[in-house]
Amino acid sequence: MLNQRPITTMKIFDAEAILASGSALSVAIDLREIANNGYFALHYITTGTGTTKFEYLYAPEKDGTYIEPAGATDIGATLAAGSGIKSFSPELGAFMKIKASEDGTAQAIVVTAWIHIQ
Repeated sequence: MLNQRPITTMKIFDAEAILASGSALSVAIDLREIANNGYFALHYITTGTGTTKFEYLYAPEKDGTYIEPAGATDIGATLAAGSGIKSFSPELGAFMKIKASEDGTAQAIVVTAWIHIQ
């Protein structure tokens, strides 16, 4: 097939336990070479009785300070235990981290997730 770009898939959380009202950050994802078309999807599996929120953060350098862009939309929020795939359209950036949070302030969760980028 002509003019197709490969999809990069990275496991970013592997059975990550997150306490009630807690959060976890993925490793830094270097977008400078892999996000040629700007398509993003998050495939997640969550267990536990809490609810999950996913959001993305950017930094200009791999070891920089990661912040949520102004006006950014959460990848998903108040997600009950289960699995799914969420497409999202982030702003342009060099390095990204995904933040997973227990946003129901009630119970712990366990998160496994992959990011797909093209």
